[in-house]
Amino acid sequence: MKEVKKIRKQAITLAITFLFVLIFAGAASAANVTVGPDSTYNYQAIQSAVDASADSDTITVYPNGNDVYNENVIVNKLLNIVANSSDTVVNGSFTITATGSGSTVQGFTINGFIHSVVIYLDGASNVKIIGNTINGFNSRHGIYAYNSNSNTLTGNNINGCANGIYLIDSINNMLTGNNVLANTIVGIYLDEYSSANTLFNNTVNNNHYGIYLYYYSNFNYLVENTGSQQ
Repeated sequence: MKEVKKIRKQAITLAITFLFVLIFAGAASAANVTVGPDSTYNYQAIQSAVDASADSDTITVYPNGNDVYNENVIVNKLLNIVANSSDTVVNGSFTITATGSGSTVQGFTINGFIHSVVIYLDGASNVKIIGNTINGFNSRHGIYAYNSNSNTLTGNNINGCANGIYLIDSINNMLTGNNVLANTIVGIYLDEYSSANTLFNNTVNNNHYGIYLYYYSNFNYLVENTGSQQ
């Protein structure tokens, strides 16, 4: 009996030790990577940092000196991509794919271009798009979510697009505290089976239409949003 208890105690101790090893190994594996204008930073391009990073890494992007980052960034792994300040400017776009689910894009000033999509969620889930300024310059969509569920879009300023925020076939997303202003067609557009989304405390002014729900976009929760048409 004593031998059985001893073996059991050893097994429990081994299991606990293994659990701690896994926890600390996971914590140690997440790296902090920097992007900036010169060799004092890890990388000089955002996409280079994305390509070299592993899941759960954080990429901090500093202003590019007197220049901007001319990039169309594809995020295909779980990353936290954070601008050091609103002076971190990207001329281009971010695309978050399904394998980039769980990522964060935060704090950038992003300038789009005609007929483009500035931030594109392509089958992604649990993504956080927080505190970005999107200047569309006649982009098609400021933030476009296709078949993308359980994402959070918070505190973004979006202007100069055809549609500020456009969801299609996307459910259970949270849109809060966004300022969606002066877009030529719709401020926030829920299209084709975009259901069970929450729109709270968004300001949607000077768009042709403020908030537009279309084609089986049912059971959405809209509360304390303010808006006016052009």
